[in-house]
Amino acid sequence: MKPKRGYQIYKTTIPAGATESFNVLGNAFYLIRSTDKVQIKNNETTFSEYVEKQGITAEDGFEFNRIEAFNRNAFAITIVLWAGYGKFEDARSFQFDAQTEAVGSNIVTIANAASLIYPGTPNGDRIQRRDITIANNSLASFLNLVDKNGNAYGSIPPASSYIWTTGDSVTIENASGGTVDCRIGENWYII
Repeated sequence: MKPKRGYQIYKTTIPAGATESFNVLGNAFYLIRSTDKVQIKNNETTFSEYVEKQGITAEDGFEFNRIEAFNRNAFAITIVLWAGYGKFEDARSFQFDAQTEAVGSNIVTIANAASLIYPGTPNGDRIQRRDITIANNSLASFLNLVDKNGNAYGSIPPASSYIWTTGDSVTIENASGGTVDCRIGENWYII
């Protein structure tokens, strides 16, 4: 009689600098989804870096009974990991829009010579920020936009808004001489 062979699918959020362990018999694993890079090893190997849609299938005779996933990032990541015997296959040939989550703000007040930073760092089920919308509620003052490298990107005129398609850090500066009210909305791709 052949021994039973199977697989498991694990979904977990790994805090920054933490390791999650999974007890599973197998010769293969595949990272179905991941919000960022992750270090993975089994009880027979050492940690190696993987990104979404990567994995290994070992030759017959190779087996492991434990997998560890280490988050080297400074923020939490969420992974969906397939592990077991055989090979994970995804034969879907269609494309569809990725799921998104909209996160808005109430009115945010930026003091004169102050700035707000929206780092674009994913957490939970968020994979990457798709875009950020900045609505300038002031009737007289401009807001300045600054990219992740500290370079001026553009300005938002009074009583208008701007949609910036970026997953990078965004800084919103007020150099108007008074306070400025605005609203911020972020659209995130999610698992």
